[in-house]
Amino acid sequence: MRQQGPFDRLLQPDSPRDRTAVFVIGAIVVLGLILIILVLPPISILSGGGGGGPAGPGGITSRVQDKAPKPPEGWEALSSLYEISRPEGVQGQATLKVNLTSRPEDGRNLALYTFEDGRWRRLGPANLDPDGTSAHGEVASLPENVAVLRRIGSSLVVTGWLPPERDLDPEAGGVLTTLNPLDFSPGEDGLLLGSPRPRPGGEGLRVLPTIRALGPPEADAVEAILSSPETTAVHVGDIVRIVQENDLDGIDIDYRAVNPARGPQFTEFVTTLAKQLHDAGRAITITLPLPDREGAGFDTGPYDWPALAAAVDAIKLAPEVDQSLYYKRMEEALAYLTEQVDSSRILLVVGPFGHEKGSDGIQAITLGQALGLASTVALQTDEEIKPEQAVTVLGPNIDLEQGASGLRWDEEALAVTFSYPGRGGARTVWIENAFSMAFKLDMARRYRLGGIAVEDVAAGAGESNVWGPIRELADSGKVSLLKPNGSLLKPYWEASAGTLDGGAKGAVVWNAPAEPGTYEVTLIVSDGVVRVGQRLALVVGVPSEEEGGGGDQTPPGG
Repeated sequence: MRQQGPFDRLLQPDSPRDRTAVFVIGAIVVLGLILIILVLPPISILSGGGGGGPAGPGGITSRVQDKAPKPPEGWEALSSLYEISRPEGVQGQATLKVNLTSRPEDGRNLALYTFEDGRWRRLGPANLDPDGTSAHGEVASLPENVAVLRRIGSSLVVTGWLPPERDLDPEAGGVLTTLNPLDFSPGEDGLLLGSPRPRPGGEGLRVLPTIRALGPPEADAVEAILSSPETTAVHVGDIVRIVQENDLDGIDIDYRAVNPARGPQFTEFVTTLAKQLHDAGRAITITLPLPDREGAGFDTGPYDWPALAAAVDAIKLAPEVDQSLYYKRMEEALAYLTEQVDSSRILLVVGPFGHEKGSDGIQAITLGQALGLASTVALQTDEEIKPEQAVTVLGPNIDLEQGASGLRWDEEALAVTFSYPGRGGARTVWIENAFSMAFKLDMARRYRLGGIAVEDVAAGAGESNVWGPIRELADSGKVSLLKPNGSLLKPYWEASAGTLDGGAKGAVVWNAPAEPGTYEVTLIVSDGVVRVGQRLALVVGVPSEEEGGGGDQTPPGG
C-alpha cells in the first residue's frame, strides 16, 4: 500500500453527496520523477596522486589538479581539487563522491565547490560518508572540477524541537547541530514529568531535551516551583540528575509564561542550574518571549536578559506570530536586545508553519491547509445545468469579485499571502515556504545572531520544505533572497470538456458541452513552489421535451 503524502487528505470528499472531488498536483513530485531520469549514477572521484581515476558512468574520469587555488575566506579544503573529464553528450545531474585528504570531526558545514573563471562557486552541500574518508553530494550538472570545502568561520547553531512520538525529518538531520526532544514538563513538587527518548543517530548532534511550560497546568507548576526555595532546589537537583544519569548533553528550558512577580526567582533558578550543569560539562539553553515595546524602551517582563545571557549557552527568541507586524516588531526587538547581550547568544525561532489571522486570533496553518483554502471551488448557481449552458465557477477564497485578494507576494510580510471573507469576517493567510523562510534567516544573519531554532523538526511538519535556505545559511553563512514568479501565483483552470472563459480574477465561465453527463472543472493554485488543485464535478442534465430534449440521449460512457 502506498504511504500517504502530505496532501492526500484533500482527495477525500466531505460526504457522499458532495459533488466536489479534490485532487493534488505535486510539482515537486513530478520534478522528482524527471530528475530520476536525468541523475547519473554516483561518480566516485577516486584518484591516486596525479594520475587519472577509474572511469565512471559514460566514460567520466578524474585527476588531481597539480596546484589548487586558495579556498575562499572562512573555508578550508578537505580534499584535492579534482579535474573531471567527460565524453561529449554526457550531461544531467550527478552524485559526486570525493575522497578526502583530511578527516573532519563531524559532517557539519561541508560543501562541494568548483573553481571557474578565477573564483570559487558553491555547487551544493556535501555529506560525510560513514567511514569519514569521503564525502558525497548532488550537482545539477557535471562541473569541470570539484573539491570538498568546510566552513571554518563561526559555526551557526541550528537547534530544533521534536514533538513526542514523531520522527526526525531526514532533511533536518544533516543540518541540525542540537536536537531538543519535547520530553519533559515540570511537576508542582519540582520533579520532572516524562522520560528521555533514545538518542537519535547522527555524528556530532547534541541532544538537549526540552522542559516546556507554556500555559496551565504546567505554568502553575512553574509558579509553585519558583515560589518555594526548597522546591526550586528539588527542581534543579532532579534536572541535573536526569541529565547525568541519561548521559545527555544538557537541558533546554522553555518557561515562557513565568509570573512577572517571579523574575528574580527565575533568574536565580536558571543561574544555579546553569552553574551545576556547566560544572558537569553540560549545556543549557532557554527560550524567552518577545519583549513588548513600551514607549521608547522595552518591557522584558520577568526575564533579565543580561543576567540570563551571562548564565546560559544560548537564548532562543520567540517570534511575533502576526505576520503583518513580524518584521517591524522583530527588527525593533533585535536592535534593542543585541545592545543588551552578545548577539551570538541569541537564536531566532523560525518554523515550517504558516499563519491564519481572523477575528478569533492567529493560528498556525500547514501548507496543505493554506493551499486547500485557496483552491476551494464552488458553482455559483444551484440550478440544474443544461447542455451548452454558460455557468460561473468560483474560487470563492481567491475571487476578487467576492472580496478576496487572490494569491500575491506581501512586501511587508515577505511571504505569499491571500485574504478572503470567512468565519468572523475577513481572514488572512500567510504561507511559510522556502521564499519566506529565506528572508527570516537573513534577519538572523544581519544581526549576527548565533543561530536559529526550528519550532518543529518532525518529518512532514508544516508540509513545506524550508530546509533548503536553512542548509544554505548553515553551509555558507549566506542566504539567497528570492521572490516567487508572479505568474505562478495566478489561478489556473482546467475542464474535462466544454470551454472556459476568464479565470484571472478567481472565477471562470464554463460553457457546458452539448452532451449530457458529468464533467469536471478544476482550480489549481500555487505558492510558487507547490501546485494544488481541487476538482468540481458538474452534472449536465438531459433537457426536457419542452426544451427540445426528446429522443434517447445516453450520457457519455453510458
